[in-house]
Amino acid sequence: MLTYIKKNKFQNIILLLVIIANMALYVYGNYLKVNLVNALMKSNISKGLFWFLLSLIIFLIMMIIRKIEVVQTEKTTQTQLNLIRKDILKNLTSLTYQEFSKESKDQYNSWLNNDAILLDTDGYKEIYFMIENIFLVLFSSFALFTFHWILFATTLGLALILLILPKLFQKKMVKATQEVSNSAEKALKESNDKLKGYEVIYHNQQFDFLTSRLLQVYEQLKAVKISKAKLVSTAMMCTVGLSFLSQSVILGVNALLAFQHIVLLGTLLVSGNFAGNIFNGLNTIADCFTIALGTDKLLTKYPKVSNQRESKSVSTFEKKLSFENVSIKLGDKKITYPNFEIKKGKKYAIVGESGSGKTTLIQLLNGDLEDYQGTIKLDGLDYKIIDKGKLQSIIATISQFPYLFNDSLEENLKMNREITDEKLEKVLKEVKAEDFLKGKLTNKFDNNLSGGQQQRVAIARELLGEKPTLIMDESTASLDKLTALAVEQNILQNPSLTVIMITHHFYDETRPYFDEVIEL
Repeated sequence: MLTYIKKNKFQNIILLLVIIANMALYVYGNYLKVNLVNALMKSNISKGLFWFLLSLIIFLIMMIIRKIEVVQTEKTTQTQLNLIRKDILKNLTSLTYQEFSKESKDQYNSWLNNDAILLDTDGYKEIYFMIENIFLVLFSSFALFTFHWILFATTLGLALILLILPKLFQKKMVKATQEVSNSAEKALKESNDKLKGYEVIYHNQQFDFLTSRLLQVYEQLKAVKISKAKLVSTAMMCTVGLSFLSQSVILGVNALLAFQHIVLLGTLLVSGNFAGNIFNGLNTIADCFTIALGTDKLLTKYPKVSNQRESKSVSTFEKKLSFENVSIKLGDKKITYPNFEIKKGKKYAIVGESGSGKTTLIQLLNGDLEDYQGTIKLDGLDYKIIDKGKLQSIIATISQFPYLFNDSLEENLKMNREITDEKLEKVLKEVKAEDFLKGKLTNKFDNNLSGGQQQRVAIARELLGEKPTLIMDESTASLDKLTALAVEQNILQNPSLTVIMITHHFYDETRPYFDEVIEL
């Protein structure tokens, strides 16, 4: 976490100055009570009133600074959390698809959300609270030193004992924080899984299946959180008990000094407060350090970009893509593909029975799978040495069940790309989407389009990318025949577009448009 504090140096310096000012005023305000008590003991009303008004002014200033501190703490923390999210996303988007698929999307989602909450409450907020107490301890120690060095020396000795105590709980706290994070990830994954399949649950009226499975993981999450709370409370109980004992010792020492007229009686009133500040502050510092250290371990599990093997960049499809003796093993099943070539500008239909490897073929073409035998080449370059990120600028893929984001339909189509209105209008006409999208591009998608309409939006989105190769995986299956034929024919008649259409069947009307039918 310190790495991101350094990256956000300016905001942290401002926050540090505000914390110092707040704690200095707090201690000084208490220090003035000595003068106030001494003035009252001498029946000096005018001086007593002066010290009272000065204390009140300092208190009001401190309240204003405290408000600034709260806002600046939140601002600084959220900036750092977004820096962490940015690095996570940067590393995730630098992974190959195969590397990305090693973890579930639910887990990535948990990193960006659940872990961010832990890093907020049990991480940065604890660090800033710890810093606040460090200065409270320093200023209170200085105040005691001005009263008498014996008070300061006694406090220092007791403080060293208090600082040793947290080390007894450090390893257990790290483990407990990790268990909470893992359990939260598991709960999120389970809830996403069951809620995504709600239609199945509803139509089978098996609501007990939903509630029992979700409550089971939530009970597990509850158990690890309670376990962590017990550990935290045990640590706090030990430190608070030792703190109370230490404050009593300081108060006794101060009383002895006062009775011997070494210090003023007024110090007896506030020395206990300062000793409490020191010992409670040290308790808090110890607790915050232990909790923050455990939370910091979360950052070690996020993916880091490793040294990638040397790869070749590609920017265009010039001649052909070829499969030679390609096979792949998925579990106990081995899929073997025929040798074939995909030539630039040509149109291909790939057909096969269920389980023949059509979906896996799409993953191979996209570079998503690399653990295959044989050779796949693009313009003579072996697929295994091609930069898979750059490959995506050449191949567009449209699935049977496309994903639309919970955003405006215009953003779903453009995806931050610079696309002119003329180009957008032209493509929408090609996919027969201009009528149902007319005047609705700014509307937010919220499952308010039919399956066929969603497919046409997805087709338009890929055509707007102007990639030279288009893979269509049953991409018009939800359209009525006339609309499907019109969309397919518009795509197949584009001479500059290489089309690979994956299908169980295709219409007789489109058969003449294909240069070759490849059977799996």
